[in-house]
Amino acid sequence: MVEIINYTEEKINSVFLGKIVGAVLLGEKKLGMVSLVITTPQKIKKINKLYRKKNEPTDVLSFATHFKEFRGKFVQLGEIFICPKIIKKTAKAYKTNYQKEFSRALIHGTLHLLGYRHKKKKEKNLMKRREEKHLKKFFK
Repeated sequence: MVEIINYTEEKINSVFLGKIVGAVLLGEKKLGMVSLVITTPQKIKKINKLYRKKNEPTDVLSFATHFKEFRGKFVQLGEIFICPKIIKKTAKAYKTNYQKEFSRALIHGTLHLLGYRHKKKKEKNLMKRREEKHLKKFFK
């Protein structure tokens, strides 16, 4: 379900990350493959500038492939770029632990691959509720 590419020195628990993505997909009744790229602040900043016109690093970016499920078979849903160093700063700022914040960012990115958005208040509230529901599966 999850292919992980790590371009950092960070130790990554690929089994745990796979469980998170799997739980979100199962909870949203979707099938699919997700590519997860663990990257640096410099690289995610470049990607953010190129695709979102924001010249700053961010914790997570998602790029959906827009494929539909095909007769119940797994398809590539998209790619998530996630930056551990930015997540560490965010966790510190929000006074939460790193693993929980990393999980939140991964859930957020996965939901984007499934079509969730947060431009409008109603969309933002729905996405936040879905994030919290999935996060509670791993952190009480």
